[in-house]
Amino acid sequence: MRIVDLPAFMALPAQTVYHLYEPCNTGPLSIKGDNCHGMDWVEQVLDGMPQSNGSDQLFDRLDEMENNGTVFPLEVEGTSRHGLYPDQQLFMIYDPADLDALILLLKGC
Repeated sequence: MRIVDLPAFMALPAQTVYHLYEPCNTGPLSIKGDNCHGMDWVEQVLDGMPQSNGSDQLFDRLDEMENNGTVFPLEVEGTSRHGLYPDQQLFMIYDPADLDALILLLKGC
């Protein structure tokens, strides 16, 4: 893993796996998509939420999961545009060996 600044992050290709980073803290695991509109990018945030068709359905599903034990599949297709960040934003980047280790760990579950 390595930590890069915003210009270095923007130069990375789509499909880069990363966390937003601030000293001693990271955000959720995310996958970078294409750059758009200057210094923004498309991202897929792997935040552990169930599939839904909008916030109303998401909140309903979370309520059903919490109160009734209902099972819904993990959201793995949703993307959003990321454009709200400080100019000094840092990113923790997964290198290929890190991804291999993560995949191996998950396959063992």
